[in-house]
Amino acid sequence: FITGRRIYMGLDQYIFRVKGKKLESSKDIKDDDKIAYFRKVNCLQNYFEQKHEIENCVPHVISLDDIKDILDKVDKVLENHSLAEQLFPNCVGFFYGSLDYGKEYFDDLQEIKKAFSFILEEWKEEDNFYYYCWY
Repeated sequence: FITGRRIYMGLDQYIFRVKGKKLESSKDIKDDDKIAYFRKVNCLQNYFEQKHEIENCVPHVISLDDIKDILDKVDKVLENHSLAEQLFPNCVGFFYGSLDYGKEYFDDLQEIKKAFSFILEEWKEEDNFYYYCWY
């Protein structure tokens, strides 16, 4: 699952799955661990910043509750676009991308839904999923 636009500096976001162990350091992440990449999808960044106070370039555990919550919010916004700012808002950040709630925003939500649905289908207690951002 790869979504992206623009080749300029900006927010790069990754979802990793580490099978059978916890991640000790971001240096332990292998290319094969990457299951999703997002580019300047600041509504997803906002979700993790608000819920977990994440840091740049530090992997953050994604819980099963996070996955279900994200999918629930995204589904509701896709069904009723007027809920976007309330349920899954964009956020301001250095090179985070557009703050508009237009076609790109809703295209991004479709990609988020695909990626997080896949994660939910693949969920195993012994695996660990991580959100990682670089800006």
